[in-house]
Amino acid sequence: SGIKCENCRRVNYCSQDCRARDAAASDEEEALGHSAVICSILALCNDDEVVEDGKEGSLDTDKRNAAIDRVVSEFESYPATLANVIIDGPCYQDALSKASRGSLTIHIIGASVDSELWEGHPDPSQEGKVFHAYAEALAEIADRFSLQTINLYFIGPDCPKNDSESHIKVPKVLAAEGSKNECSLKVTTIKSEYNKSILQSKSVPAPDIVVFFNPGFTVPDYSWEEALLAIPKGTPCLSTTNTELEGVADIEFLF
Repeated sequence: SGIKCENCRRVNYCSQDCRARDAAASDEEEALGHSAVICSILALCNDDEVVEDGKEGSLDTDKRNAAIDRVVSEFESYPATLANVIIDGPCYQDALSKASRGSLTIHIIGASVDSELWEGHPDPSQEGKVFHAYAEALAEIADRFSLQTINLYFIGPDCPKNDSESHIKVPKVLAAEGSKNECSLKVTTIKSEYNKSILQSKSVPAPDIVVFFNPGFTVPDYSWEEALLAIPKGTPCLSTTNTELEGVADIEFLF
């Protein structure tokens, strides 16, 4: 298992000498892939995982509160990223314009209960409000394009065991409170791999936009070939990553 970093406890070294050289490094280039900055971030990840495991009582007050804020922010980033990128991204404007005064269908591929669907939220009362968070985030898109319905499909093997369907009224944004347009968010969760067969058997409508949250296309534990082949040609996609390095790897994989 090697010799662990004494601070983050996440990086192993082959010898005490290597660990000492990293500890003495003054900048990123001198460090052996584990600079002081990276080490500090990894240490914060430890605190975040303690919160996610429901054991935040083991942390002191400052660390606990900071970790809870980070974890909550991560959960809230899913609906916020979805809405903010789509409404401003040039490649999505044609799909939004075509859906104007009608319905917009978005497929979130590889969705899971403990990320996009908020299971394990530090505030348990918020877990049941996850779809309302998506409705609020998508409100500006609904108003700007006079949408009547937004169909949001969460599809992945780590979705809830029982498939579900929910209907939520999309709230109006302040600037559009006088508008007569009414929009409903239809949320469907499907526990399955994403492929042409499941889309047909579940009568899932073709997507206007496809979303991957942190898919890790190059991770050997998963195969994305069937999912990618099931996306209709020309459909705009949104894919997020946790790091720039992962982003570059995913782009190389796709192209």
